[in-house]
This record gives sequence, structure tokens and C-alpha cells, in this order.
Amino acid sequence: MAQSRIVEKEQQSAPTDFGSVFRAAPGLYLLLLPDAPKYTIITASDAFGKATFTNCEALVGRGIFDAFLNSNDKNNATRLANLRASLEHVLRELKTHEMAVHKHHIDLPEGGVEEKHWSAHNTPVFDDDGNVQYIIYRIEDVTEKHRIDTERNMFFEVATDLLVQASLDGFFKKVNTAWETVTGWTEKELTSSPWLSFVHPDDREATIEMGNAIMRGKKSDKFVNRYRCKNGSYRWFEWKAKIDAASKLMYGAATDITEQRAIEIALRESEQFTRSVLDSSSDCMKVIDLKGRLLSMNVMGCKQMEIDDFSVCVNKPWVSFWQGDGQTLAEHALAQARAGKIGQFEGFCPTMKGVPKWWEVIITPIYNTWGEISQLLSVSRDITARKKQETINIEARENAESANLAKSEFLANMSHEIRTPMNAVIGLAAILGKSEGLTQKQKEYVRTLQLSADSLLSLINDLLDISKIEARSIELEHIPFNIAQLLNEVISMMAMRAKEKGLDFAAKGECNKEHILVGDPMRLRQIILNLCSNAIKFTKNGSVYVNVVYYPSEIAGVENVSITVVDTGIGIPLEKQETVFGKFTQVDSSIAREYGGTGLGLAITKTLTEIMGGTITLESVLGEGSTFTVTLPLMVGDNAEKYPVVEATKEIKSAKSEHCILLVEDYAANVLVAGTYLETFGYSYDVVDNGYEAVEKAKMGNYLAILMDVQMHGINGFEATKLIRIHEKKEGKPRIPIIGITAHALMGDRERCIAAEMDDYLSKPYNPDELKEKLASYLISIDS
Repeated sequence: MAQSRIVEKEQQSAPTDFGSVFRAAPGLYLLLLPDAPKYTIITASDAFGKATFTNCEALVGRGIFDAFLNSNDKNNATRLANLRASLEHVLRELKTHEMAVHKHHIDLPEGGVEEKHWSAHNTPVFDDDGNVQYIIYRIEDVTEKHRIDTERNMFFEVATDLLVQASLDGFFKKVNTAWETVTGWTEKELTSSPWLSFVHPDDREATIEMGNAIMRGKKSDKFVNRYRCKNGSYRWFEWKAKIDAASKLMYGAATDITEQRAIEIALRESEQFTRSVLDSSSDCMKVIDLKGRLLSMNVMGCKQMEIDDFSVCVNKPWVSFWQGDGQTLAEHALAQARAGKIGQFEGFCPTMKGVPKWWEVIITPIYNTWGEISQLLSVSRDITARKKQETINIEARENAESANLAKSEFLANMSHEIRTPMNAVIGLAAILGKSEGLTQKQKEYVRTLQLSADSLLSLINDLLDISKIEARSIELEHIPFNIAQLLNEVISMMAMRAKEKGLDFAAKGECNKEHILVGDPMRLRQIILNLCSNAIKFTKNGSVYVNVVYYPSEIAGVENVSITVVDTGIGIPLEKQETVFGKFTQVDSSIAREYGGTGLGLAITKTLTEIMGGTITLESVLGEGSTFTVTLPLMVGDNAEKYPVVEATKEIKSAKSEHCILLVEDYAANVLVAGTYLETFGYSYDVVDNGYEAVEKAKMGNYLAILMDVQMHGINGFEATKLIRIHEKKEGKPRIPIIGITAHALMGDRERCIAAEMDDYLSKPYNPDELKEKLASYLISIDS
């Protein structure tokens, strides 16, 4: 297993194109590790496997002596001993060692044995530091050559490569047959021209110098040059030569190292290409081994990480550079890359000098020639500036939301503060309007007061809606309602306004009392009222009408309800039609002066429509009128019997004077209004202006109901109600109905009142008829 991991590591460290070049070489090669005494096989050329009838993949990872142990061959032991000696010579002398031709028996697939004569060379391949990284074991099948040499009694009996005998006049005298095999030149062609004419022009000067040195008695060692072949190509030869002083002849042996040279060049080019690609990137790129250790980093990465000496980072766990959650994310991304996937994350990793930086990281697998994951590549992009901007944006958004919330709270509080006196204004105006003995002029004053109070209340409601919209606190109800009844209520209100202006007002469409829908009727009423009010306000002559159409939607149980409001008013210019739905926006300033208003109605209408999942459209011609169409998807409810239409009026019993109401109110004007209402309804009442006294009064008195102001000094209405309920339970007393009265009028106020164990809720300014109806229900309950 340990050796297998060594082989795997060596395969992973090799460039991805090394194996394919090696295996495709036409020669018979084995690539060995210098791990004496085993000499593990890394890979084999396809030609080797074909020649030896061996499965090359089965050789990988085995020692060369184990792989070729053949007990049936009596020459095997001697041959393996010679091979071991040759490999040891390579490691000792750090140079190629050639073995003598040896006989080898090949087991044929179909049975039988074939005798082969092979010559072998063991050549070291060095790394950048000059250490032996691999040994190339190259064999050449010289069976036929051996036979010919034996038959012809060749004088170069021990030669295995390209052999020459040359005279000092620059000509070959004799060459062996390997020359023709390798270069294509015949012996006659090679001996009839100066041998220097076959040498590559770039190598001639160095070849002449080496030749002169050999003539002076120097032994050649690893001299390399290129020889031209007959087809015009060049092959690399590694020479050994010696001068014979007696005969004045030079004897030389050349090894064809073209494939080996190609492998070495491919190896260097691959490494250089990979390095150039990494160094050309503007991102921080790191090469990581499968154990997650850092192997290398590109130039830009070292610069961005402020690394002066990368050697201090080599073999350190890549995950250890990340901080906080980044380590967990990095571990996960690393696992994904090991599994052949792409890992991605954003993490915090300061530079080596402590500068904080955020990175966007992609980590991918690197595959070798055999399709195996050999290494991992991490690409990190500096996103510190983006992260800072995101932080700034988040802070700005939070500040804006905080400011918006503060504004909304201010508007809500202002609404409460205004509604409290408005309750008195509207209530007193209503009381005055019903007074007897008023002159016509006084009645006109009271009417004007009531209209002004209603207008002011409408403005307050619009501001409150806008504040809720901006605070994103609009909540919709989902309750069944009768749309026919809702439209009748709107039409009865709008018809009177239209009549006062001399306008025709009509409604048409598919409305019936049996049609039940589910949604928020209050908001739907608000939408229709806003559109009708606008139409009446901006129409001087002519008519306003409302049209309702139903049609099925693509969703089961849902109908599209289309409500169109058409007027013959002043119209809106085309270039202004997109802006009329903006807040505080009107067509021009003269509109505000002539017609009044805040410009909030259409903005609220559009927002409510969109919150309810609908759309609003506008068609208008200046001077001719406008058409607003709202389309809403509403769920279809059950039949009308389950939700009967509530009649507008019903009989309410009169109160008896002994029925007393406890009025809890800290605003004197509202005490006057509520007291007047109660007296008109026939009730007696007690008044307290704080929660403490309300609790004590409730303990002592026997009241029909309590009208409890929610917001008071001291303990508020919610707290007072809870104390009253605790006392009732403790003493076993009957429950007194408590109606909460508040000026907030926000969504959820009713729920808060019920949660505080109140029985009902009224929003200031409240309608006296609504108060009368609620009190009457408790009166009926007691009398029954």
C-alpha cells in the first residue's frame, strides 16, 4: 500500500501530458522510480506491452524484478542480476548505462516460446536540483540484427546503438545497420559525404570542438547533437567516441534519444506553460495536493497575500489560512474538489502581514493523463472592496429603515394625538347638529364644521396609511364578505357627494347578494372610495359610474374581479399619467390649489392593490375624462346563506336609567362627547381619568359596561383591564363587558384589545351609532 501511494504521488506530480507522450513513443520503454532495490514501474510505452505481450496497466506499481520473474527461463537469473547492476550503476554514476545484448524467452499468447535478443539502456532523468527523479529503461529488439551480425560476423559485436568508424579526414568509413534503420540512410550514402554534412547546422560548431577534443585524447561523455535523416527530419543522438592512435581511426557509438528528449522537452514545456498560465492571472492561484497541503502559488497570489518567501508556506494545510467560518467552508469546498466537483465559498483570510481581506474562492480538481485527480487548484479573488461596500450598504439600509420606522412611529403618534381632539370636534359637531332651535345660519356653521372635520380625518387616515406602507406593516384580512353589500355602501356614500355637485352617478355590472368572496373588505372599500372620490373631485360636469365584472382566473377557487371607475372630468396629460401614482403627487400645483388634497389617495390605492396581488391601470384624455381599472384575484367563498347580508338598520332597545356605564377617559373634551352620547342613549355614567381609579371603581360598582381609554397616564387601559379580570376571577364576580377605545387605529389594535381580555374595540373618532349598537348588545344580554 505504501508503495502504491508513492507511485500515485509520482503520477500526480507529473504534468498531465507526460504520460501520453511516454506511452505513445514508438520505442520500448519502462519509466522506473529510483527506489532501489525495488525500482517500481511508473508506466510503460504501448510498444513495450505489444512487444512483450504484457498488460502495461498490470505492470504499474510493481517492482521491475518482480514483474519479469520467469522461472522457466534458465537465463533469467543472470539477466536480472545484470539489470540490477546496471540500475545501481546509473544511481552511482548518474549517467546512462547500456547493458549487453541478452537473450530472452517470450511466452506467446497462443502457446509456445519465442526467443528474442534485446539490448537495454538505463537512463537517468534529473529534476531541477540535479537529483535522479526517474530512470528510463529502454530496450531494443535486436533479434534480427543479432542474427545478421552473427551470420555476417559483424566487427561491432558488442554494440547496441548506432556505431561508426571514422577517419580523420571527416568521413565515415563504416557504419552499422542501425543507421539505416534510424535515419534511412544506407551505408554507402553515409560514407560518401562528410559526416559533418549530416549534423544540424546549429550543432556543427560544438560537434567540431568535441571531435578535436577526442583527437587530443579526451574521452567524450554525453555529447549530444542532431543528425539529419533521409526524410529531412532530425533525430537527437547521444555520443560516446574514442580515438585509436595506432590506426588513426575514431570509433563512436550514438544512442537515439529523440523520444527521451521529446519527453524531457514536453515535461519542461508543460511545467513552463502551467507556470506562465498561473503567473499571468490577476487572481491568487494556489496548487494544493490531495491531502490539502499548499504546493505552489502564482506571482500575483504572493503579491496579494504579501508573501515575501513562499517556501515558508509550502506543505502547510491550506485550510489553516482561513479564519472563522471560513475554515469550515474551506474544508467543505476541499472535499467537493477531491470528489471531482467544484467547491465555492467566500471566506476571510488576512495577508501574511495581517491586512484583513475577504476572498471569493473556487477550487477545482486537476486531472492527470490517466483521468485521475492528481492535484487541486484554488482560485481566490479579492472581494474586500465589495464586502466593505456591502457593509456600507447594509448600514445605510438599516439607517434608512430606522429613520423610516422613526418617521412612521412619529406619524402614528401624531395620528393618535390628533385623533383624540378630533373625536371631540366630530362628536360635538354631531351633537350640535342634532340640537333643536338652531337657526339656518347656525345649521350651516355646524355643517361646515362637520365637513371640515371629516376632511381632516380623511387626511389623517391617508397619512397613517402611508406610514404603515413605508413601514411595511400593512396586514390584510382574509374574511368572507358580500361584494354586493360593500358596493351598495360605497354607492350610497358617493351618490350623495355626486348629487351635491350636480353629477350623474351610477353603478352597473355583475353584483348579486349571493356572491361571496374572501379577502379584505375594508381595504377593498378604501380602494373603491378613493377612486370614486377622485373621480367626483375632478369632474365638474357630466357623470361618474362604477362597473364591476367577474371572470375566472387560472387558479382554482379564485376569481378575477375587475372594478372600473369612469368619469368625464378634467383628464390627465399622457406625460403625467405615470407620475399620478406617486406619493404627494398631482398633475400640477394649480390642481392642489383648485381642488385641494395631498396627492396620497392614488399612491395608497396602487400600493393596496399590489399588496392584494392585483393591478391598476389608467386611461385618460385631457379634457375628456379618465378611466381607472383595478383587477384583483379574490378567493370564492361559500354560499350566501352562510354569510347573510347584514341589514343597514335594526331595532335597538332603549336603555334604562339604572344601567350605568363607567367612562374611563383622561381627555376632558372627549368626556363631554362620550357623556353626551350616553345621556342621549339613556344611560347614566361615572367618570374616572386614570387606570388606577378605573380598577377601584370596577371593584366597587355594578356597571353595564366599561368604556376604557387605552392610552392613559399611569397604568394604561390594557393593564387596568387585566387587573379588573384578576379581581373578578378571585372574587367570583360576573364579567363586566369592557370596550377598548383608542386613537391609534392601527392594524392589530383590535387583537391587542382582545388579548388584554377586553370584549370589543372602538377607534377614535367613533360613530355614535356604532357605540349605541355595541352597548345595546350588552343590554339585550342582561335583559334576556
